[in-house]
Amino acid sequence: MSISPDIDVFGEAPEGERPRIDLTAEHKPRIWARFLAKWIDFYLCLIPSFAIMMGLIFVCGFVAVLLGWPLDESIFDGYIFVGVFLVFHALVFTVLEAFCISQMGNTPGKALMGIKIRNIIGSRLSFRSSLKRSTMAMFAGMALGIPLISLITHFISARTLSEDGHVFWDRVDSLQYQTKPIGAWRWIFALVIYIVCRALEMAMNYL
Repeated sequence: MSISPDIDVFGEAPEGERPRIDLTAEHKPRIWARFLAKWIDFYLCLIPSFAIMMGLIFVCGFVAVLLGWPLDESIFDGYIFVGVFLVFHALVFTVLEAFCISQMGNTPGKALMGIKIRNIIGSRLSFRSSLKRSTMAMFAGMALGIPLISLITHFISARTLSEDGHVFWDRVDSLQYQTKPIGAWRWIFALVIYIVCRALEMAMNYL
C-alpha cells in the first residue's frame, strides 16, 4: 500500500501531510541526459502540435468557404507557415510539458533519462510554477527550437550547468531537479530516437 499522500491537480498536498522526499535521488547536472530528454519531448510533441494545427486550418478553411471569404492557400506554403508552426509548436510544447511535470513530476523524455522535478519539500510542482519554469526553459534554453540560435543557447546552458550545477530556471520557486543513474539501454534508446528524429527533420527540409 502506498503511503504517499494524495496530491490535487495543482500539485498541493493535503494540509498536515508532507510527501516523502526521494533520498536516493542525485542532484547532478547530467547535461547530456537533460539534453536528450528535452529534445525527445520536443519531437514527440510534434504529433499533437501538428494535429491541432491541421484541425485549426480545417476549421478556418471550412468557415471561409461557408461564409464566402477569400482564402489564399499560398499562406500554407513556404517560410511563413514554417515560422508560424514553429512558434505554435513551442507554445503547445511549453503548456504540455508544464502539465506533465505538474501531474507526474516528469515527461516521457525525462522519465526515460531518470529525471524528476519536485518542489522544495519533494512534492510535484503546481501548474503555475511548472509553466513558469517551462516558459523560461523554452526561451532561454531552446530559443523556440530555432536552428543555430538554439545551438548557441544550448552551449551557454551546458556551460552554466557544468560550472554552477544548475541553470536559472532550475531555481524557479526553489524546485529540485532530481536525477538517477540509468542503464545503458536507456542511453542507446534515447540516442536512437534523437538521431532518427534529427534525420527526419533534416530530410523534411529538402522536400
